[in-house]
Amino acid sequence: MRTRLLALAALVSVPVALTAQGIGRRGGSVGGGQPPMTGATLPPQAPVVNQALSYHRSRWSAEGYTLISSFATVAPTGGSSQTNAFGAGTHADYRVTDHWSGTADMTAAFLGGSVTAQTAEVGTRYRPMPYNSNVRPYFDLRGVYTHIHDTFFLPTDGSSAPVVGPGVVNADVSRYSRGVGGMLGAGLDYTLTPTLALTTEFSAGRHRMDAYSLNGMLPVAGKNAYWMNVYRYTVGLRYNATTAFHMEQKAMK
Repeated sequence: MRTRLLALAALVSVPVALTAQGIGRRGGSVGGGQPPMTGATLPPQAPVVNQALSYHRSRWSAEGYTLISSFATVAPTGGSSQTNAFGAGTHADYRVTDHWSGTADMTAAFLGGSVTAQTAEVGTRYRPMPYNSNVRPYFDLRGVYTHIHDTFFLPTDGSSAPVVGPGVVNADVSRYSRGVGGMLGAGLDYTLTPTLALTTEFSAGRHRMDAYSLNGMLPVAGKNAYWMNVYRYTVGLRYNATTAFHMEQKAMK
């Protein structure tokens, strides 16, 4: 009887031992064969929506500038005369295209010399660089109407021509002239702010003048009409009305 019980216990214990060994091979403990838990990869974050600032510039602009002008003329006696004068001017500009614009100027030179002059000018301006560039060289072509008053200190005896000798007195001779001509110029704009730009230009012109009034003496024959050369340097500020727009850059989906 005892032998039968021992044999039965042995038969039952063999499958249990085999099952335990199989569990140990797979992991040694319950759950030991499972891989570690890991989180799913997160999708990339949506890019930040940037705001870009766009400027829309008016076609109209205005400029104020100071100038120094040098006038090379023919004196009433027939000799040459050259003098300099400081002054100021205003410039209006209408942009037709990105490179071409129509212009109008008015100037007055009235300080520092024996000449005062006023001009009215119309023409065109060409900019080879895009209009939104920070540095913009330009070239001007203008037609000019000039009115000028110049004075001369000449020895004369009160007749129609200056003389040297007894009875000579010094006389101030004043001449008023007007005429038309042309000017060529080259300069540049440098952007300071969206609305302001620093400008500078050198220009030269030639004008056909007619003297219509001469106080103090009569002009030498043929000298009531003469040619005048003008050289001018300007420095100023240009104003252009500007509207700012905020433009969004949308993220790609």
